[in-house]
Amino acid sequence: MSPLIFIILILTFTLWGIWVPSSFSYNLRSQGFETSSENIEATVCPGEETNITLTITVWADPSQTVNITLIPDADWIKPEQTEIEVYAPPEGYSFQTTITLSGKDLSPGTYNGNLRIRYYFTANETVKEDVISVTLNVILPVFNIVPENLTIIMKPTDTKAIDFIVRNTNGCGIVITVSPLEQNENVQLIFNPTITLYPGEVKTFRVLVKTKELKKTVTLHLKFVSSFYQRTVTLKICPSISITVEGEVIEVNEEEGYIIIETFDGERFKVLLRDEDKGKYKKGDYIKVTGRTGETEDEIIPEIIEEVTCGVTISDPEEIVFCPTCSSIDYGGTYVGGKDKKKIVITVKNSGDIDVTVSGTAKLKEEPIGSAKVEITFDPESLTLSPKEEKEITIFAEVKENPSKANAYFTFNLIFSISPSPPCIKEIVKELKVTICPDAREIKGSVKFLNSKNKECPLKGIRVLLFLNYEPKCSVDKKFKKIEGDFPDVHSSFNTGLPDKKYYLETYTDKDGKFDFLFFDFDCKHDYILAVIFETKEFKVKYYDCKNLFFVKVHIKDDSKPCPKITNNRDIIIGKDADLTLPNDFTNDPKDLAQIFCHIDEAFSIFRDETCGVEKMIKDSMLPLKVCAFSNTNGTWYWNKTINIDKADSPLTSNNRPMNREWHEFGHFLHDSLYGIPPLASGDRNHFGLSNSNSSDSFVEGFAEATSLFILRQIKLKGTCCLDVSAQRNGIYGWEGGMSDLENGKFKSDTASYGYFDSSGNFHRVNRSNIKCVGGELKDAAGHKIIMFNSDEELGVAGLLLDLLDGGSWYDEIKNNVLIHGRDDDGFSFSNWRDFFCLLKEKKVKNIKELYDALREKFKDNESALEKIDKIFIEHGFFQDKDFDGVRDPGEKVGVTYRCKTKYYYIEKNPSPPPDYIWKYKTLPKIEEREDFPLIPQANILVHLTDKNGNALDSGILVVEVLSFDGKVNFSYEREVKDGEPFYIFITPNGDEILRIHMKGSKEKPLIVTEDELWTSIMNNNEYVKEHTFKMIEEESSPEIKLLVDSLDFGSMLEGEKKSQLIYFVNSGGGILNISFSTSQNWIKVEPQEFEGNAGFIKVTVDTKGLSGGMNRGKVIVSGNGGEREVD
Repeated sequence: MSPLIFIILILTFTLWGIWVPSSFSYNLRSQGFETSSENIEATVCPGEETNITLTITVWADPSQTVNITLIPDADWIKPEQTEIEVYAPPEGYSFQTTITLSGKDLSPGTYNGNLRIRYYFTANETVKEDVISVTLNVILPVFNIVPENLTIIMKPTDTKAIDFIVRNTNGCGIVITVSPLEQNENVQLIFNPTITLYPGEVKTFRVLVKTKELKKTVTLHLKFVSSFYQRTVTLKICPSISITVEGEVIEVNEEEGYIIIETFDGERFKVLLRDEDKGKYKKGDYIKVTGRTGETEDEIIPEIIEEVTCGVTISDPEEIVFCPTCSSIDYGGTYVGGKDKKKIVITVKNSGDIDVTVSGTAKLKEEPIGSAKVEITFDPESLTLSPKEEKEITIFAEVKENPSKANAYFTFNLIFSISPSPPCIKEIVKELKVTICPDAREIKGSVKFLNSKNKECPLKGIRVLLFLNYEPKCSVDKKFKKIEGDFPDVHSSFNTGLPDKKYYLETYTDKDGKFDFLFFDFDCKHDYILAVIFETKEFKVKYYDCKNLFFVKVHIKDDSKPCPKITNNRDIIIGKDADLTLPNDFTNDPKDLAQIFCHIDEAFSIFRDETCGVEKMIKDSMLPLKVCAFSNTNGTWYWNKTINIDKADSPLTSNNRPMNREWHEFGHFLHDSLYGIPPLASGDRNHFGLSNSNSSDSFVEGFAEATSLFILRQIKLKGTCCLDVSAQRNGIYGWEGGMSDLENGKFKSDTASYGYFDSSGNFHRVNRSNIKCVGGELKDAAGHKIIMFNSDEELGVAGLLLDLLDGGSWYDEIKNNVLIHGRDDDGFSFSNWRDFFCLLKEKKVKNIKELYDALREKFKDNESALEKIDKIFIEHGFFQDKDFDGVRDPGEKVGVTYRCKTKYYYIEKNPSPPPDYIWKYKTLPKIEEREDFPLIPQANILVHLTDKNGNALDSGILVVEVLSFDGKVNFSYEREVKDGEPFYIFITPNGDEILRIHMKGSKEKPLIVTEDELWTSIMNNNEYVKEHTFKMIEEESSPEIKLLVDSLDFGSMLEGEKKSQLIYFVNSGGGILNISFSTSQNWIKVEPQEFEGNAGFIKVTVDTKGLSGGMNRGKVIVSGNGGEREVD
């Protein structure tokens, strides 16, 4: 061998020696095993087994043979293979083997064992082990039997079938063996001895029972056995035995052939009648029956029926009933000397042939309910009766203790011992009930009405009263109020049926129209009147002459015995309930008033909690608002905390409801509450629009219309039941059956009707666009002088106010379930609607000019807002449109209007019909800047104010009534004044008006200012018309007549001529004038001759027929409660 080869060999063996040990180490790290489960668990029925598949995976590197041994530690664990040899490549080898778990030799229960798996890796002779825990649950087969205890009654020789229900209650099949545990010569049980049940199966197991000469009760047991489980059923067979009973016949049924008798101890038996027994017995007979029990223990098959020689009958006692607080319950016994003791009488009768003695005692049958104690006594305690004799026993019940005065219930056994016994029965027991009635009451329900769609709607916040419908005998719950005589503010028919002394509770319904009265009725009655009066804490609904509140009443009564019920649920549904009582002077539909009530409450719900700063929008001093429906006074209007709705406008069918009725007039009320309704300038008229001297009236009406639209918007957001307004579009004002789109219609200041009369007196309409203001006068292109009528300026104001209030969301619509956002065409709105109303309040805005100025001041730092405000006013025509072209020209002011000279025509009632109505007109002068008449500095009175003691007051409120000469109050207004300052007044020249002025809250004599006094003072340039001290007087002054003339001069007249003049007068005191008129000469006649009121006139006529020539004098004499006056 060459040295080179030797070296190579040496290196080769050296390297191999290094590599080999490292290769064995790798194999040791790479050989292993894995099983599919570390725990095996299974459930089997007894005697059954189950197979479990086990997956084993082994691997080795390099590939080698692995010997696997499966070693169970329990006999019930049976591997299919115990020795397995496999080839294990590096990537692993998996195989499955079956493990059988056997319950064949096991009792029910849970068994735990282990299966050890040993791995022998042949390549490196390595041994490894794994242990798998094994659990086997062997089910206990369970079944149940219903019933397990049974008692049956059988005749001595009889056959009956009995069915038992056997149920397998688990998942194993069961074979049940049935066998008797004992035998009896008189009873034979026949049945199938084997029952097979599948898992969960239910079967009926029938046993036939046969008796033979059965004389005593036999108890037998049936044993039901399956592997590992058993149940036992007990059968008790009772014989139909001999029986003897005696008692009273309480029922006779000849048709079905039996009678019912009741023994002395209350047991009842059914006695079957033989042919010879029929027709012999009646109710009340006492008999003795000997026989055998029949189908049931209380059925007797008689052998002998005989009459009992001693027969005592005792009548059933009447139940005794107390009221714990009053001797008012007149049934359930008779009171004896007070409210705590009553008596009843029972009858004892001897129907036998011997003398008997009967004695009574009482014993509580059961524990009483309640804390009271009652004692029962007898009078006499014992008595003797001869044959056929009848006597009475008085039983007394006395309440000894009742600390809580609460209800209690007692049941006593009245035990009557009878002697001699035998032959008499030993005792008779009667049950006596004693009840102390509860006096607590709860009366609840709801108040609703049927709206126009016959939907039941709640009346929220309405006043509900509960009256006792009787004169109480005893005390009354302190919660009750008391009133004697007629109930106030309602029609006299309200009192019909109610006692003169009225005790009542009152409450107001909640937001769902519900009410609830909790109280004690110390008379223990249940007799009440529920009354709903149409008023809330905010408003009252009256009718016709506006004196009486509307109401509905219903009578609720319960006469249940022994005690009236505690609770009563009564809903009052106006328009549905037929048992409601209405005022007997009301002849209209009450639903109409309920609808008005509902709409008024809707309006209040928007504003009732709103404030401007710390002051409420609806001031407490403005409440309650009076709503007069079906009013005898014509028209729908608001004045001085009163909404008037006349008869024509009050029904549900009114086209004005609710926007131009309740909500419109509520707008006036809100206006009045915020800062007072601006008065009309003298000579201006309501709803006369552009024909008025300024925009004040249009502002007042437009405010009401805009408020109505705002209420509609808010109600749609809140939801309401009064009327479905969901389909009504915001911005559209409904009135008199029409709809005015105040958002898109763009009503303007000068929206009216125009035209002219031709030379023949025929009228021709002219379109507004064809009219110009030429030389300060309205003319058309042909030069005709244009007249105007039907001015709708207030709708222009309403549209303007709406544009200030609304926003885009007002006009959102849902089409095909998609919300389409609306758009506000003017782009302006207050960020908070409250700011709008509070701005008007703060600035006391009286007309459009003042509104414009207030807005300009509020938004003075917001150029964009100011531009939008100007645009709104211009679009609604509130600017100086001097040429009447509808376009604002340079220099024309915004916020005031320019009125051209024209005539304004209007319809007025004819004082001497026919016709009923006539056209009248007034000439309208040109007004450059139509805002307000300028004040006349001298048109004032110098005011001093004092209290009743003459002490000066800093300020007060003066009430001014403007009366016409016929005594009608044209209008009135209130205004604050400070002591020592002038108070502005005004009377239109030739307006035939008088002013009556007094301090609010005072009953002093009013200050009277006549037209002559005012204008004479002004023409003489006096500093003021009068100086007057107004004093706060609590006692009303007497009437006092003031004549506006003290003499009449008829001048020169011819003989036989007649002339008339008027004498005007006014009440310058308190109360009402009641006066008469007479003359000193028969050639002087006056009419009327009597008068009642506060202002008026008399017509004085002189007739010269028969008078001699020369000067003739006479007097008109005025006398009455206002004093006596004479006119020469």
